Amino acid sequence: MKQEAVSYEKLVEEYEASLTTVLRGFRPSLDFVDAWVPDADLVSSLLNLIDAAEIAGRKKLVIEIAQGSMGGRSVEQISSALEQGAKGSKVLVEGAGDKAVFTILVQNALDAQLDVPSIYQKAVHQFGANSKFQRALKVDEASGEVAITASEAGVTLSLAIQPKNGFIKDAVYGGDFSQEQKGALEAFCELLPKLPILEAQDHGAIRLEYILRDKTQGRPVTGIVTVANSGPLFVLAQTLVRKIYKEFQASQPSLAKGKGAVSGNFFDMPVTESWKSLSKEQKIEKARETIRQIGPSVGIMEGEYDVQNLDHEVRLFGTYPTVLSSGEKGRRMMRLEAELKEKLDPRIQLFQEEIKDLNSKRRL
Repeated sequence: MKQEAVSYEKLVEEYEASLTTVLRGFRPSLDFVDAWVPDADLVSSLLNLIDAAEIAGRKKLVIEIAQGSMGGRSVEQISSALEQGAKGSKVLVEGAGDKAVFTILVQNALDAQLDVPSIYQKAVHQFGANSKFQRALKVDEASGEVAITASEAGVTLSLAIQPKNGFIKDAVYGGDFSQEQKGALEAFCELLPKLPILEAQDHGAIRLEYILRDKTQGRPVTGIVTVANSGPLFVLAQTLVRKIYKEFQASQPSLAKGKGAVSGNFFDMPVTESWKSLSKEQKIEKARETIRQIGPSVGIMEGEYDVQNLDHEVRLFGTYPTVLSSGEKGRRMMRLEAELKEKLDPRIQLFQEEIKDLNSKRRL
């Protein structure tokens, strides 16, 4: 199906109108360019647009440009300048006279592989070896489940959602995607049926980032990890699930002020049945045993961190008397906690027992 051309002049007009009529966020014809700012120079403006498309995982842009916007340049000059500045993207031009249509094949569409940081490559490869979720969507219409599909950059995501509580019951994907995107989509579709649609649109993509991250390599960026700074692999997932959320919300107006389906996100992952079935004493012993096995891999030797207590099923309290800088001790604790989340329960949290001064005179 041929992609309809978007008027460049209309995009600019929408941006200028948004400066006075939209207080928060630019809402243009192309939904992925809400952060785009047009430039007085046409080529620079289009290069900014191509950058936005690349970040969002778009494979193709079709832009109609009037002769009056070209600043005296020929379509050949503009095409050549875009190909030189857009790092490998290809530009095709149709039309002459007053208007020309520029079809821009964005770099990611031409590359055989998406540039995936090393911290995600192992998991992406493992998930990409499967095709569990390239199938027909399972929808229980008798129970009232609804099916919603969203498309972005040639990729589709379909979800079966229970309107009564907003929980996702099934997820599948399809379309035109790279092997790297396939791995991320497989992992995403495995994750989504554990979440309500509101949580999926709020935090689904960042949960995906955590699943795919190689914990032995540390954090991907300094500071707070977000979808935006983790790369286009996660932007695509976020865009798709947020489109579905908007359609679900619009299709269920009676739930707009309801009990959790689309209003107020208070979701937390439930404790797994395997962990819940253990007694408090069994949980503590299981944690101790696991720490003995995995502790050395994160720099904690046997006996250094000893679990003493358990609170609210998942909060483990222990002593860690080893003298280290606070930063190094914190890093080792975080790595240990990440391992325990994977091996015991995703809700596990590690704490150090409060060290009290046992001298009764000083405590008076």
